[in-house]
Amino acid sequence: MGRVWVLLGDMNQKQLFEIKSRASRFAVLEFFNISAIVVGNLVGGQVYQLYGYLPVMSISPTSFGLGCLYVIFCLKDTKPPIPSEKRLEMLRDLVSVDNIKQSYITCSKKRPGNIRLQIWLLVWIGCCQRFTDMGTLAIGFPFARKMYRWTVTEFSNASIAFYVVNAAVTIVAMPLLSNNLKLHEAALGLIGMLSLISKMIVTALAYKEFMFYFAWMGGTLANGVAIAVRSRLSKLVQREELGRTFSLFGTCESFTPLLGSTIFLQIYNSSNRFFPGLAFAAAGVFLVPCVIIFVWMMQMPTVSLAEFEREDEMKNARPLETISSSTYSKLQEEKVY
Repeated sequence: MGRVWVLLGDMNQKQLFEIKSRASRFAVLEFFNISAIVVGNLVGGQVYQLYGYLPVMSISPTSFGLGCLYVIFCLKDTKPPIPSEKRLEMLRDLVSVDNIKQSYITCSKKRPGNIRLQIWLLVWIGCCQRFTDMGTLAIGFPFARKMYRWTVTEFSNASIAFYVVNAAVTIVAMPLLSNNLKLHEAALGLIGMLSLISKMIVTALAYKEFMFYFAWMGGTLANGVAIAVRSRLSKLVQREELGRTFSLFGTCESFTPLLGSTIFLQIYNSSNRFFPGLAFAAAGVFLVPCVIIFVWMMQMPTVSLAEFEREDEMKNARPLETISSSTYSKLQEEKVY
């Protein structure tokens, strides 16, 4: 559910985000997303020890309900209110397959140069990152229990510490790399992808506890992948296409955790007798093509398509002193029609 709020931020960034600061603002969104995981682990662990499973499971729907009520009654929409006769139509749109179809058409239509290819490659990278990151998370505790004889409490405490460090690095390092050092989005994504690969490879070979800690510390920059993908994707499409583009991206991304968990659990169960870290090694190798894609994208310009269109309109605009009253009336008629 946390990804839903990140997606909403992505869709509304045409109103709130300045083009040059998008990467750092996406870093802030990732920071709060990670912070939610930390708070959830802390609260869930304490509630489980005191009351058991049922209260823990009831926390999620209660939190979702409170979040929905807050959005409905406390947040002001920038758009005009929806007429009552169109509300039923709006509810039908929530389950309409036509929305996914329109999103696919938007991402698949012909565009100048290789922009369409870049869009689909970014969607692929985002799905691969979430596939491996969330998929290997499902085998983290079985791996630690087999290799280091950790208990649930030990693994939970270690995970909380890792997530705290991850959130701190994300909120500090990502804006620094993007704003101060002016790194290309693809360079930011490349750093994050190499960090994630190093985490997977070192974890696969972590026969001692200190190597496991080192692997997690090496993966603290992995959120650069998600930040770079969203920042780059928002610059490759027109403003009115942002919602449909991120809708398709979020739809594709939502299937990857379940798929990744299933596949990596199967690999772990098949190899835990002779090589428990095989699933992590396979995840690292699987991400290598994403590194190649980011290296290729580093050769592409960083200018936003919306910014380019605005500059092009300004170049083609007629000076005010050359516009007569009759010409102005004609321009107004063209604008209306």
